[in-house]
Amino acid sequence: MPKYAVIENGIVENIVKAEPDFAALQGWIEAPSHISIGWTYDNGVWSEPVKPETTLEERMTAAAQECSRRIYAVADATAQMNMASRASADLMSADQMTAWKSSLAWVDQMRGTWRDLAADTTKDITDDANWPECPSDVVALADLF
Repeated sequence: MPKYAVIENGIVENIVKAEPDFAALQGWIEAPSHISIGWTYDNGVWSEPVKPETTLEERMTAAAQECSRRIYAVADATAQMNMASRASADLMSADQMTAWKSSLAWVDQMRGTWRDLAADTTKDITDDANWPECPSDVVALADLF
């Protein structure tokens, strides 16, 4: 039996099905199309493999990314560069300089938190309660830039 038929103008159509019709086969139970190693079959039911727990490395990555996301939510890279430039050029007011120092302390707290948070699997990395609160003067300063 030919595998292809020319329909018209040289267009070729596959006349042999690429996959057998499993439903038409008696006694055959169709497996999920995405079956892979780890799937099990029991009493007519296919079950997905149990996903392993998140590894420490995956938690460390997730916690570091969450830390960065939270810092950048207050002050993006451009705002941080502008604040650092003005602070180093002594172009900030006394209140702004106090807020700048407060922002540096907050970032240090954030960086100190993510490693401990990643190591403690009982804590949710995305829960606000597990992160240091950003001081209001830091938010106000970042909003200027």
